[in-house]
Amino acid sequence: MEFARRTGRGTGVNVIRCNNLRASYVVDLRNKMNRLMNRKNFRLVVDLGSARKMDAAGLGILVERLMRNRQQKGNVKLCSVRPEISRMMMRVGVNRVFEVFNTREEALNSFREM
Repeated sequence: MEFARRTGRGTGVNVIRCNNLRASYVVDLRNKMNRLMNRKNFRLVVDLGSARKMDAAGLGILVERLMRNRQQKGNVKLCSVRPEISRMMMRVGVNRVFEVFNTREEALNSFREM
């Protein structure tokens, strides 16, 4: 599992690129997100362009972190969501909870508009 963390230029937003959002990798994602939150980084883009699989555990960690970040006046936004993952999100109804963008740049720019 690869997580690439980088900060969007001039946005104060962290980007995490996920290759897999299945149960066996969720602990790694949770730990990475916790480290960001512990450093008061509550503005996050999760790039799912490389993620081919997601299960309920992966979806659950995203929703949990979204709620925790919003409590701190932050947000978690998704970008580059593949069609198969988008369909899963629609089936369980979380597509209405997340802001989803076609590209990383669009997601980063959306924080500037806040």
